[in-house]
Amino acid sequence: MTISEALRRQIIEEAGHRCEYCKTSSRLIGMPLIMEHVFPKSLGGQDDRSNLAASCYRCNEFIAIANRVAVGIGQSWAL
Repeated sequence: MTISEALRRQIIEEAGHRCEYCKTSSRLIGMPLIMEHVFPKSLGGQDDRSNLAASCYRCNEFIAIANRVAVGIGQSWAL
C-alpha cells in the first residue's frame, strides 16, 4: 500500500511541521519531513496512521540503522 499525499500532509500538520523524534522544524532546516514507519515494514509494519510518524532525514537514517542492527543485519567490525 502507498501512503497517500493527503495522509502525509495530515501527519506533518499534526506534528506541527516538526520531526516527531528530535522536534526540528522542517521550515527551519529547509528540508521536507518524510514518513517514518514506527514499526518497520520489513518486520510487518503497516502504512496506516498508527504506524507512521513525521521524521527528518537524519532521524530516519538513524532509526533505520538501529533497526538493522536490532534484527542482526547491521554492519559489525572486528576489534
